[in-house]
Amino acid sequence: MGSNSKTQRVFANRQGEVTLVCPNCSNAKSINIAKYRSAEIQIQARCGCGYIFEIDDIRNNLRKFYRKKTNLNGTYLRVRDETKGVMKVVDLSYTGIRFKMEKEDDIETGEILGVRFILNNEKKTEVNTSVVVKNKQGYLIGAEFCNSQAYEMELIDYLLLY
Repeated sequence: MGSNSKTQRVFANRQGEVTLVCPNCSNAKSINIAKYRSAEIQIQARCGCGYIFEIDDIRNNLRKFYRKKTNLNGTYLRVRDETKGVMKVVDLSYTGIRFKMEKEDDIETGEILGVRFILNNEKKTEVNTSVVVKNKQGYLIGAEFCNSQAYEMELIDYLLLY
């Protein structure tokens, strides 16, 4: 019997199911973690071999698409009045971004913005697209791409390889 300080990152499907793989014996088991969606608790898994390991931040991983932490500089443009602002993309997924505005702005949920940032991949891919604001918490904006297919392959490669 043993335990490990390493944390396993898991991503749930639409039903809230994840597959856990024991780092000790590679035994795999699928479980439903949807009930932990809003829980702020540390979750540990115990394998049949007796090995205990932690599961990383369940709340952030119960989503349709993997969300990658980033630190990418960029700009946004408010479509309604053409006001520009500076932002830092703090995380990115196939369908959207979360960014931090450099200064306070009265952006509203539902507003359309143009965003521009450069991925830190080998190609230095420039993403220049429209997003719709889904939520705002102070300086943080969560937004969904209006057309993620325009950068489909670049985003998939970036999210998986970098």
